[in-house]
Amino acid sequence: MFDGKGFECIVEQIPGFIEDDIVSHFSDEEKDVVRQRASKIVDDYVGLDSDAILVLASASKVGRFDEYATRLELHFDEDLCYSPAPARRHPGWPGAVRAWNMLKEIYHELGVDRNSVEIVEN
Repeated sequence: MFDGKGFECIVEQIPGFIEDDIVSHFSDEEKDVVRQRASKIVDDYVGLDSDAILVLASASKVGRFDEYATRLELHFDEDLCYSPAPARRHPGWPGAVRAWNMLKEIYHELGVDRNSVEIVEN
């Protein structure tokens, strides 16, 4: 099972993680909507896609997918959409700092022990 430790998303693996770690927690009637919503969020969070998967997977396990999916969507629409994907991992970029603060808060709320991701400077 995906725990987010020492992980960097490989584009080809993302659908498998979404299916196995998020969608599998839902009924057959809900799976298509959850799959589409999770895929959109992960696509939006390029540069932080492994974190988006970890948040959604953790929230799915405890029955709080909708709550945290909505939170990620709102953060993207209100803030992260203005940060280019490469800058999202840069420690000096304001959008990256706000995103990491939000993610750390979510990890704390969900009780997720997430190892720090190495910051990639371009």
